[in-house]
Amino acid sequence: MSNVQHYRIGQLIIGDGSPPQQDVVLTVEGERIVAVDAGASVAATLPYTDLRPYTVTPGLIDAHTHVMAAGDPGRSAWSAIYYEELIGETTLKALHRAQASLRMGFTTLRDLGSRDYIDVAVRNAINAGLFAGPRLFVCGVPLTSTGGHFDRIVRIPGVDMAGRTGIGDSPAGVREAARYQIKMGADLIKIAVDGRRRNSYTTEAVTHQEMSFAEIQAAVEVAEWAGVHVAAHSDGGSVPMRDGVRAGVRTIEHIQDLSAEDADFLAASDAYLVPTLTATYNTVAAGAYASGVSNEQYSFSEENWQAKRRGMAQALRAGVKIALGTDAGYANCRHGESAKELLLLVETGMSPLQALTAATGTAAAAIGQAHTLGTVTPGKLADFVVVDGDPLADIGILTHPDKIVQVYKGGVLQ
Repeated sequence: MSNVQHYRIGQLIIGDGSPPQQDVVLTVEGERIVAVDAGASVAATLPYTDLRPYTVTPGLIDAHTHVMAAGDPGRSAWSAIYYEELIGETTLKALHRAQASLRMGFTTLRDLGSRDYIDVAVRNAINAGLFAGPRLFVCGVPLTSTGGHFDRIVRIPGVDMAGRTGIGDSPAGVREAARYQIKMGADLIKIAVDGRRRNSYTTEAVTHQEMSFAEIQAAVEVAEWAGVHVAAHSDGGSVPMRDGVRAGVRTIEHIQDLSAEDADFLAASDAYLVPTLTATYNTVAAGAYASGVSNEQYSFSEENWQAKRRGMAQALRAGVKIALGTDAGYANCRHGESAKELLLLVETGMSPLQALTAATGTAAAAIGQAHTLGTVTPGKLADFVVVDGDPLADIGILTHPDKIVQVYKGGVLQ
């Protein structure tokens, strides 16, 4: 039986930012795309699946998720699972959350922090074919300094939150922690170049540099040795963000009020910005009561949202490379809803085509997978989404489950 399949498509969005193509035949052999041809010229001689009523996009990519967590309201609830669930229970729920993203057309997730290597376990189970699920690229546990952004503080002497993070308080310490992530199966290294003192998310919170340039460089050196990349959390500090970029981190996560100078610096570099607009916007949109945070924290989120809007304006003006990421799993940011980030990218200045490119070709490059994912072009894995409607006319249709007609991963209907 032939493993070659042909799909005649009404509108194809390539994923590289080019205009969509009309009436094409997509040919898939096994798990890879082998040809994209004009539909009328080849369809008469080929048996094909008729997708002419639909738009096809590349498989979507969320470059910043946490499958370990559900996205329940409130920062305290987000951390409480460490004490309320068995690791096995959390792992099964993590798989379920990843599958929710796949059903909505997100065929690839980059997961940026888990406890006890739950993300590694879920990735391995999916890759082994035991369960359906998206492609997962995972960091294991992120690296931080003692008392730093990822070091969730339990203020009981001698009691630590087990399994949450890798601590590095010197270049040697960071190097050791990074090597341990590689040993445990991480696909990349996640670090915090800065954070808010004492993990305080209030309007008075001060952002401080967490890792020195030498420490950031140590993480990058280990990543390069292992053939992977570094993602860097940044709350918006100019100096630590620039130190991260100079040291060679691949992506800057979150950064808030990006100045004109910092935007120009970032645009001139090889780094990508993953703005995670959804995580901030959803808390503000939920309202002070429903969001599950204190009034003070809610005010912080409101200010943070406006700062992110300003930062996006500067990033777009400067031509910063932007990849879609949501922070799914963080408070008020749920799995299966990653397409909301597309709406927010458009609201903050992108065209629908630019937003889709951020979720496909650019996101694939940001996570180091441009050679195999992100575009519907020959040689790439056949990850694509069949959409009822035109997302270039209404990007919001990608948030509606009934508009996601089919999802293919590696040429297989999911």
